[in-house]
Amino acid sequence: MADISKFMSKDVGDLGKLLGIDKSNLTSFLGFDMPSGYPPVAPWTDTFTGANGSDPDSTYWNLNQYLKIQSNQLHGSIPATNQGSISSKFKLSGNFDVFVSFNDLVLGGINSGNNLRFVVMNNDYSDVVMFDVRNQYTGQVFLTNIKYNGSYYGEVHTSRSNTYGGLRIIRVGTTATSKYKDGNGDWTTLTSRVVGSDDMRIRLGIYSASGTVSGDFDDFTVQSGAIS
Repeated sequence: MADISKFMSKDVGDLGKLLGIDKSNLTSFLGFDMPSGYPPVAPWTDTFTGANGSDPDSTYWNLNQYLKIQSNQLHGSIPATNQGSISSKFKLSGNFDVFVSFNDLVLGGINSGNNLRFVVMNNDYSDVVMFDVRNQYTGQVFLTNIKYNGSYYGEVHTSRSNTYGGLRIIRVGTTATSKYKDGNGDWTTLTSRVVGSDDMRIRLGIYSASGTVSGDFDDFTVQSGAIS
């Protein structure tokens, strides 16, 4: 039964549709309780609140050893040539608007290839919006690369000045738009591309190609969209 509960925490909405049963009646039908508050309803924010060193809420996220709660943010300190990321158990359907803030980012030297990354992706990773805060050969940048039907369009990037800001991904129909905040600035569009209409999951990560990389995620928000 425990294994079934774990499965249900991921795709309860789909199972309800398959069985023709409303979510509110699934508990009595299946004979076990579903996780409280799952799935969340937009607008929904995870502020990554908890004791220092604890994991983010496993009701919503698949966990990683390098990303832990610190000062009520999701903190990562990633050793050289390692990566830390969490991925959502929930998925987004149809049109959606999601964003996350980042703070205290330490990426090392220019051209290090180190990055903080915000991703929406379908189940087989053939449709992806990859949104990076990165240090690369052109300097400190925001960078997006969108994949559709297994092929990337190519990187689009712009310079940045701050170690804090925000990343936002909006899908309307089959088109995804990436927007960024450099510090406390306004949302600025980086690019828009066709990405398809599949259900999408979230990944938040910090990646080291060389040297220790650190930073914080905060206020992950599904501003609009169907969550299941």
